[in-house]
Amino acid sequence: MQNLRGAIRQRSDEEGINSLECLFPVFGLFHLRMSFVSMIYLNHHGGVTSKEFSHLNAIIEKLGLHGFKDTKMHNFRAVEDLLEQAYASYISAWICELFPPPVGTVLSQKERRNLAASKIHSLGKKKAFEQVIVPLYYALYSVTRKEQRQQESTTRGLLFNQLFDFMRSMALYGELKHDVRAGQVGRISKVLRLILPYFAGSTSHRYSKELVAFQMMEYTADPDTWNYILDNCLIQSKLGGWIEADCKMEHLVRTQKDSYTAHGGSFRWDNMNEHTSLLSTFMYETKLVFANSLREEKIKGKHYNPSMERGILNITAEIIQDKILDQDSLSSANPNTVELYTKGLGELQLFDMEQVREMIRQRAIG
Repeated sequence: MQNLRGAIRQRSDEEGINSLECLFPVFGLFHLRMSFVSMIYLNHHGGVTSKEFSHLNAIIEKLGLHGFKDTKMHNFRAVEDLLEQAYASYISAWICELFPPPVGTVLSQKERRNLAASKIHSLGKKKAFEQVIVPLYYALYSVTRKEQRQQESTTRGLLFNQLFDFMRSMALYGELKHDVRAGQVGRISKVLRLILPYFAGSTSHRYSKELVAFQMMEYTADPDTWNYILDNCLIQSKLGGWIEADCKMEHLVRTQKDSYTAHGGSFRWDNMNEHTSLLSTFMYETKLVFANSLREEKIKGKHYNPSMERGILNITAEIIQDKILDQDSLSSANPNTVELYTKGLGELQLFDMEQVREMIRQRAIG
């Protein structure tokens, strides 16, 4: 993004494509997702000394995972899986607590989950929404309810309140990921407005500026240009659904690396520059077709993950045992996580909008 903006500022006076008049840089949604995942992970890791299950470090140790550091996201897919397991575990624990087993009955966590599922099923769709979904929303996602809890007590339910920011940020991430896969570009632009305060409250200042500029484009561009920009953020995936355009480029880069690995003197940069951009997509699709023809079960992509059921059950049991969701618990969080959304709202009040306006003013859209 910075290189493209620099090229635009230094553009020549030539006409046509050389003037770069047609360029308006837009960030890649895949790299935005990666940055958002890294932000959530680092803010809620808790450090290697944190042991309560309101932090990710305790979950990492319980699952026996390795290579997770509290200073940097080492692998996007592995961290994404960890966050999704934790997110599902908190919801599972809340529902299991809503439907406790009969007094005097000892059940395994799997049996508790099945008991809760059967009770929800017996309620019917309307009652399940009123008695489960609505209370779940107000407990884990409602800002108003959280503020009420904090006013009622400053010493109780601290672990529960700390979990609130994680649940809201993961809900937004899940919405963004779903909208990308479904190709719902109109919803993506709305989700990005809600994600903006998290970036503003973090150290990702460049994405804060880019997100503000992206939102302003909706009002400075004519409708056809704006819709064209949104439509070209995604492309159809060969494995079904949609993926981000920059994610597709990452696939091509991986294919190029696999196909042009240096072997002695056979590797030549001129050969790579001349042929790779034309052949990489074809080679990637051919690899999938060939691999599928040799397997009874169709492959689901390099990053397909098996079921997380066992991990979710184990973490759910620990969350219940540690009373993380107990709003009357006197346990304190150590360390406290930063409420990025609240902090970001304050930072946006002081945001340098003139700098963003200048970015837009440099490129007349439409």
